[in-house]
Amino acid sequence: MGTAARMGPGFFPFILGSLLALLGFGVAARSLFAKEIRMDPFFLRPLVLILGAVLAFAIFVEPFGLVLAILGLVVISSLAEAKFRLWKVILLCLMLASMGVGVFVYALRLPFRVWPL
Repeated sequence: MGTAARMGPGFFPFILGSLLALLGFGVAARSLFAKEIRMDPFFLRPLVLILGAVLAFAIFVEPFGLVLAILGLVVISSLAEAKFRLWKVILLCLMLASMGVGVFVYALRLPFRVWPL
């Protein structure tokens, strides 16, 4: 039996990448036959705030800890929304911070600093 029959560590990423490429080709082919082309207006503010939030998380996770980095990520990225609701942001901060610490620190035992202490 040859090596083509064995599944190695790169098998799943290869299959997943192939499926995503086929999906992309399908969407591109479908767009060629579209009758009406309509583009939504491009807004720069949400793009800059979301990218800034991800960058802030990457910069602040080490010195300030996982909880404060997640709180900053959620607050900055929620400013990109047109309807800013404080109670939704607080609820999302609490949920994501507790889930992030629960999954990454306790369940997966990754060496993240939780607080800046």
